[in-house]
Amino acid sequence: MMPHTLDAALFAAGSVVQAVDLVMAGEMDNAFLRDSSTGHHAEYDKAMGFCFFNNIAVGARHAVRHHGLERVAIVDFDVHHGNGTETFLKMIQTCFMRLATNTRFILTSDPGASHDNILHMRLKQVLVVTPFKPSSQSNYYPALDAFKPQLVMISAGFDAHKEDPMGQLRLSESDFTWITDRLMDVAERHSEGKVVSVLEGGYNIDALGRAAFCHIKSLMKL
Repeated sequence: MMPHTLDAALFAAGSVVQAVDLVMAGEMDNAFLRDSSTGHHAEYDKAMGFCFFNNIAVGARHAVRHHGLERVAIVDFDVHHGNGTETFLKMIQTCFMRLATNTRFILTSDPGASHDNILHMRLKQVLVVTPFKPSSQSNYYPALDAFKPQLVMISAGFDAHKEDPMGQLRLSESDFTWITDRLMDVAERHSEGKVVSVLEGGYNIDALGRAAFCHIKSLMKL
């Protein structure tokens, strides 16, 4: 922490709220936020894991309360468990569905009991990428489709990249493109393409830049 940490955290949370407003108003097709403060570890009443406010949860709650949405999906593909977001959704189950690949790619601990609005999809540690796509396709996207989200919100962590020192998965830029393309397909079917994506983890700067670039290209349909 430093003297400007609170300001940075407030701007980060506020930027997600503003992005939701702009996307819901049709002023932007979708949005990606390179927040100065990540969020998915922050609990309802305490900071945790480099996170001070749970930015994705703040934005999702804003979408429901101020835009009258009935179904918001929060998709987290960070390598670490988004414990704060999960706690938030356990408290407020109406309107929200959290879909998380590999329980946010948790590889070493049991995420605990599932809830009606939280889908855990667990993947084993892999040395090659190929098992990832069919597993995600068969378990993850059908549930998201069935939920018919009016807004898709993404906790976009890129620390599952094979060059990242914090994760044990072996994903490449093309995998993040594939993930994003599938989420865009769901958004096109159910929310007129409305997506708000918020940066979470990524600790190899070069790999983070390349993966985020591919993610943004998919969001822009390029």
